[in-house]
Amino acid sequence: MSESKYIGRAEVLTKKILLKIVECVGIQQQVNIKDIVLAEDYDILDQEVKNHNFDLVVRRTHRKDIVVEVNFKHGGKADYKWNEIFVPLIIKSGKLALPINDYECEHLFFKSVDGTHAVTWQDYMDIMNCMTIVGIDPDVSLD
Repeated sequence: MSESKYIGRAEVLTKKILLKIVECVGIQQQVNIKDIVLAEDYDILDQEVKNHNFDLVVRRTHRKDIVVEVNFKHGGKADYKWNEIFVPLIIKSGKLALPINDYECEHLFFKSVDGTHAVTWQDYMDIMNCMTIVGIDPDVSLD
């Protein structure tokens, strides 16, 4: 699972935040669907779907892995594929599906006029809220 030059907006920041709030052994970027879904499901997919790379995969030892899509200005086709094709396949393979959608985040996708993004607690809240929406508990500790 190599890193790709096609890293979308907020993916790097999302990875950094997930590393801090989820107990994991690592996070992989741009993971092909073949490495996520069951072999018998992969074999029947069309080539367009087989070409799909998930943005992030959070690898955990004692809990289910989390497959993450960071969606910035994705259209109806991407939304349909995520909800109708990818999520069922991810769940069937024993993993959790986590979309980080721009319309559910107040700060994560924001960039200032000069193209920078100052990381704030709001970015963390955006990701934790997205996790809550799909029923994934962040592993954060306030100790």
